[in-house]
Amino acid sequence: MMVSLLVAGCAQELPSPEQDYSREVILSAEVADTKSSLDADGSFYWAKGDKISVWTENQTKGTFQTFTLNSGEGTSQATFRGIVVGEDMELATCAVYPAGAHRLNGTMLSVNLPEVYNLGDVLNNTNAPMIAMLGYGETISFGHMAGLMTFSFQNVPAGVCSFELTAADKDITGYFDVDLEGGLAMIEAAPLTSNNTVTINFTPLAQRQDIVINVPMPIGTYNGLSYRLMDADGNVVATSSSNATNNVARKKQVVMPSVKFHSSYGLPESLSSKGVANCYIVSEKGYYNFKAKITGAIFEGFHTNTPAIKPKSAKLLWDDVSGKDLITQVELIDGYIAFEADGSEGNAVIAAYSGENCTGEIVWSWHIWCTDVPLDVEVANASGRVYDVMDRNLGAVSADPADGSNTFGLVYQWGRKDPFCIVDKRDASVSLPYSSILFSVQRPDIFLKGNDWTNESNNNLWGAIVSDGVTYYTKTIYDPCPAGYIVSPKDALTGLDLSNVLATFDKGYMFPTLGSDLWIPAGGYIIPTGSVRGNPTVYNDDQKYTAYYWNSDAYHNADETVRGGYYMKIADGEVKPARTSTEENRAFGRSVRCVKE
Repeated sequence: MMVSLLVAGCAQELPSPEQDYSREVILSAEVADTKSSLDADGSFYWAKGDKISVWTENQTKGTFQTFTLNSGEGTSQATFRGIVVGEDMELATCAVYPAGAHRLNGTMLSVNLPEVYNLGDVLNNTNAPMIAMLGYGETISFGHMAGLMTFSFQNVPAGVCSFELTAADKDITGYFDVDLEGGLAMIEAAPLTSNNTVTINFTPLAQRQDIVINVPMPIGTYNGLSYRLMDADGNVVATSSSNATNNVARKKQVVMPSVKFHSSYGLPESLSSKGVANCYIVSEKGYYNFKAKITGAIFEGFHTNTPAIKPKSAKLLWDDVSGKDLITQVELIDGYIAFEADGSEGNAVIAAYSGENCTGEIVWSWHIWCTDVPLDVEVANASGRVYDVMDRNLGAVSADPADGSNTFGLVYQWGRKDPFCIVDKRDASVSLPYSSILFSVQRPDIFLKGNDWTNESNNNLWGAIVSDGVTYYTKTIYDPCPAGYIVSPKDALTGLDLSNVLATFDKGYMFPTLGSDLWIPAGGYIIPTGSVRGNPTVYNDDQKYTAYYWNSDAYHNADETVRGGYYMKIADGEVKPARTSTEENRAFGRSVRCVKE
């Protein structure tokens, strides 16, 4: 920039102990193309709060003194105002932007790049280091001494107020020596010691918004960077690290890839970090994500030879909360599905699509279960084997009998991963004849009719695999339970018996266990036509409260002409675990109780 220095002096008197040698100095700056902050098209301009350090000296000493932007914010013309203190002190040698604890010894300038920048509400301030060589009454120009890295974030939540950048192999803060007689004045990165982290603080965001953060960087090649975005309480809300090489040159802006919040970089850590599944539990209001490049387990399925999928978009398919969306802002970002939960209790299903803008086929779907974290209850079966049983039905938002229908949960067709509501909002009018397993994946909202809902009958869909007369249980890509859990095996609840219930039947039974008591509600079921039965609060059903609980084990006769599944029945006066019947087919929608793997 071209800067003319207009100095307003005051009359001089003989020195005395009380003499004030200070005087006001105003610098008028006409700026052509080099400014201190970035606008939308990448140009620099002077910004609110800008300060410069101006070297002043007399015959015996010299010091940097601070000038503050006086006028011209956001324009190419500005003035800076400062008070020059000291006897016979004159502006000399150089001025440095931004102001700081700089030092000058002869022709060697030591520029201080601080560990912390406090931007206040001027988030777009770059603090890009610049220097102007001064002469008495001469026209001067500022030039860049370093480069700039720009990080952009979209949809950042309220409360965020700090950005921290760390270089893996270079110092980026501290003092950097610049020889003023060595040609272009340049700040070059120093070998790594301990000054490799810089923090940019700003006023906490009042609402969700896009932000751009500019970081002044010494010239050099950086082999690895990491950053953290934090809120006022010090909570890390986004983090990323990369070993990629970035070259920073003088007067160059390195624009880093934009990150859309709440992406795979975001915290709390991904719901799938402890294992992929078809169901993820969300217990609090907030932003969440899960891996969407893989199905509900790491194994291949029976309709595909790989668990890998390549979705291009995602959306909320349905939820069971009336009057509002349980989850919002569903997006596919870098192979992760991200969403915001409002903190309410309930269930939702998110679907991923093969095409952009939720076109094409559904390639997979996931159940988002919004409830307080379920507990595990130790339950001994009839043989004394102990299972860790979830304290509530899959999809239930309570384990307390006093909460009535909130304990009922969702229902499932045997072998499918997809939940259906007993309080039927979607299914009864759209049930279709049985079809392929692939079709069931593509239409997770369709209740399929028939003795077996699929024409590709398979006894291992829920992972109860029989080999040489021994049953092995494993989690398949169709298992509907959260990570670490599977649909209960047929023997898991055989220790429950009508003789040891703790109270009379009241929409279910409470059972004593090795741990806390276990509530098993009788909330109804869906028959293959798509109609709800056994739940008189929904339909006037003469069967009153009745429920059936699927086990993961398949039931079939030798020639496979009869195909069903093991289950437990709960009704007034009935507790019948590990039951089978030729009349009970796999297309029934029944409750599921998960157990630890």
